[in-house]
Amino acid sequence: MQSRGLSRSSAGLCAVRSCLLLLFIHMNSPAEARRARGGRTQRVQPQQEQQTPAFRERAEGPESFPLDFTAVESNMDNFMVQIKNLAQSLYPCSAQKLEQDMKLHLLKNVSATCNDGSPAGFYIKESKGSRRWLMFLEGGWYCFNKQTCDSRYETMRSLMSSTKWPQTRR
Repeated sequence: MQSRGLSRSSAGLCAVRSCLLLLFIHMNSPAEARRARGGRTQRVQPQQEQQTPAFRERAEGPESFPLDFTAVESNMDNFMVQIKNLAQSLYPCSAQKLEQDMKLHLLKNVSATCNDGSPAGFYIKESKGSRRWLMFLEGGWYCFNKQTCDSRYETMRSLMSSTKWPQTRR
């Protein structure tokens, strides 16, 4: 009975993490690559001469990298290349010399918890002057039954509870 409660609470944490990841990916995708209501939209390549110089600087600079989600439908390798390019474009955000470490933020929503019932959380480092921040999520797995919970407890005990997480992380 206890493993069922653990499974539900960790499934909530997994759902929160998945939502955050999907929101992050969705916010970085270009509007023309998103699906319209009622079906797929045709992707139209904008002509360079119609773009203003300010838009070109913003789209080609290190702070902006569009994702093409149509790649997922045809070839998973293309999608992974897109994700790798996004990660490389985010590197300047994480490489900045910042005084503060990533700070722990525990979730107030009691339905998203770690396996032991302690509050779920994440670490975030705000980049001043940038729209991109560095967020660190740890864990992301849940128990299917008592055996998998016991196995996880023996092999990855630190990921089953937030009680011993440090307040800051580099």
